[in-house]
Amino acid sequence: MTPYKKRSVFAKTGKRCDSLRFVQSGLLRMYVTMDDKEVTQWISAKGYFSTDLSSFIFETPSRWTPGASIDTEIYTTSKEDYNKSDI
Repeated sequence: MTPYKKRSVFAKTGKRCDSLRFVQSGLLRMYVTMDDKEVTQWISAKGYFSTDLSSFIFETPSRWTPGASIDTEIYTTSKEDYNKSDI
């Protein structure tokens, strides 16, 4: 489990998203900055997964930036480990 402080960002728009996150506590927000404003696409709370699905599955540049809205703890699995699973 990895703790992130409020406003921590762990990936950037335009970079490939190569991890799937599970929220143990806190809130994750997927957003993009457009015209100097942050536009939120999705908020994930405790018990939910979060990723830029298109980037994660198709290995394309991410359209969204994931960040912690409050102090947050997450579990992370890499794309490589995800592909090895029997799910």
